[in-house]
Amino acid sequence: MDRKAILIGTDTVSGIAPQILKAINLASTEKTLPYGDDRFTKNCKKKICKIFENDNLEIIPMMSGTASNSLALSSFLRSYGSLICHSEAHINKDEAGAPEFFSGGGKLITINHESGKLDAKDIEDKIKKFNFKNKSLSKISGVSITQLAENGTAYTKDEIIKIHKICDINNLYLHMDGARFSNALVFQKGMSPAEMTWKIGVDCLSLGATKNGALAAEVIIFFNKQLAREALNQVKQTGHV
Repeated sequence: MDRKAILIGTDTVSGIAPQILKAINLASTEKTLPYGDDRFTKNCKKKICKIFENDNLEIIPMMSGTASNSLALSSFLRSYGSLICHSEAHINKDEAGAPEFFSGGGKLITINHESGKLDAKDIEDKIKKFNFKNKSLSKISGVSITQLAENGTAYTKDEIIKIHKICDINNLYLHMDGARFSNALVFQKGMSPAEMTWKIGVDCLSLGATKNGALAAEVIIFFNKQLAREALNQVKQTGHV
């Protein structure tokens, strides 16, 4: 039997896919408009709208996952506010305080669960605890979930719907860190990108392609276009146009 060794480690060590590298080389030979007004960016946005079955999206191309998450969160996380996330979430453990920096001091409220995922009941309990004395605690403005979670577990459709219901009742926004979004789609056979996001209440998605062979290719997809206004105001200021 012909056996080949595989690397079981971080998913950020591989190089650029040859098809993507070839496309970049071809694109670099063309003189075109800058700052997102080029035909490649416009075509990318059209394809994303088609993939997510929604023409009413605000899409912001980014260069890194940290910037994508932080800018997405700063669209609703204020300096006086807070956000609920899992204790193992990348935004809490691996982004050097970038969400707090982008939001001017917003607070991350963490919940630990052995599954690696947030549980709707735990979120509800945390909100009740914070609202008990709301004058002295930071205002909770949203929830962030990671798909797949940091330990590789996947949120089911029903789990996301339950979390969205909690968010809806408490006027919170729901952000999804799609670091391994494509893996989650493959695992949950039959679910479309739309069915895993905006159709079940996700307001914005940080979607990365770097882990799938792209070169510094990330994007923030706002399903809630009103929410995108703040991010659009900050994208140039933070150096990501």
